[in-house]
Amino acid sequence: MSSSGAVYIYKKNGSTWVLEAFIKSPTPAISQAFGQTIAIKDDYLVIGAPGEDSGLTGIINSPTGSADASASNSGSVYFYKRTGTVWNQISYIKADDSFSNLYFGSSVAISNDHIIVGTPDDYHSYTGGGAIYTYKIDFGGASVSYLNKITPSNLKTNMNFGYSVALSNNYLVVGAPSDTATSNGISSTVDFGIGSNSSGAVYLYKFDGTIFNFEKVIKPPVNNQTINYNFGLALALHNNTLAIGSPSDPSAQNSISLTAPADTGSYDSGAIHVYNYDGTDLNYEAFLKTTHSFSADLFGRSISIYGDYILAGNTYDTNSKSIIFQGLDPSIFAGSSVLNDSGAAYLFKRTTGTWTQDKYIKPSTNLNGAYFGASLSIFNNQLAISSPRLSAPYSMSGGVFIFNK
Repeated sequence: MSSSGAVYIYKKNGSTWVLEAFIKSPTPAISQAFGQTIAIKDDYLVIGAPGEDSGLTGIINSPTGSADASASNSGSVYFYKRTGTVWNQISYIKADDSFSNLYFGSSVAISNDHIIVGTPDDYHSYTGGGAIYTYKIDFGGASVSYLNKITPSNLKTNMNFGYSVALSNNYLVVGAPSDTATSNGISSTVDFGIGSNSSGAVYLYKFDGTIFNFEKVIKPPVNNQTINYNFGLALALHNNTLAIGSPSDPSAQNSISLTAPADTGSYDSGAIHVYNYDGTDLNYEAFLKTTHSFSADLFGRSISIYGDYILAGNTYDTNSKSIIFQGLDPSIFAGSSVLNDSGAAYLFKRTTGTWTQDKYIKPSTNLNGAYFGASLSIFNNQLAISSPRLSAPYSMSGGVFIFNK
């Protein structure tokens, strides 16, 4: 069934990764996109299916779905719990105000006892303005309840609020990569200005025991109104460290700095901005660029963070070598041919507050158009990096590579 989707769960057994579960939607359908987004924490799993067509609304706390197709692309989310080695569905979640083309489940996050669901195409107030929905998990009763829907007070047309979400402890960040705010930097008040380009913004919320409340809005440190930054297209949050992807950043810099440069010499080369939050102040920590940054790389479209490490992908890398290189030596590119869109990943490390590029990673099967680095994750000492268009053994069958840090 074309694009109905599925989720594969693997568990490490000694030094070997083995398939633990294969999960399909309880009501699979063409273009349902079940598994397009996933979030996992311990024995709990959230799966988004933004192409699901059911006209239902609200939550059903039972292992079910709906074969109804009266609201095309309204979207849904499925919540699972693992008992032993068996994954069982707990809840089927639809937006309380669900309607066609909402694409509910386009982004998802889980942490502690909360689930966050993003709908960047929400058009209840403004076309493409976006929204997020927040939910509370009752682990004892194995159920989910609705908290509230969040939109920023400066919601605008095609802002795409909710395109990305990240959750850690009681803090929530939401990306709006097409926000046209005209200001820059960090503020405790939103910007109602309407510029001409997609500079982007990220909104920070804190849970007060009942709901998530707005704390701060973060905009590009440098905001040239003639340029799209798409700041907030990708997010990663772990404890008090926040990483924000800005894949259209135009800087030609090819090194890490403590401030963001204002130059525009390499359009769409991309960058990552790192912040540290102490509960009161959000401080800018680093501007991350790769050692060989080029125009149209769109670096910063995929990010994962764990402790003092940030893993980031560059799906448009063209280096033909299969290599894991420690450090920064540019000679690793000598003699390499071009494999367009083969992709690469970069591991950055923080030591006593200073970020450095630790590794440049290419897969052992390095092929043209494989998009290595399209999505990725880091946890403890393990790195998982996808290559969704890897044509081995079958055309664009895809694959995931596992590395030790």
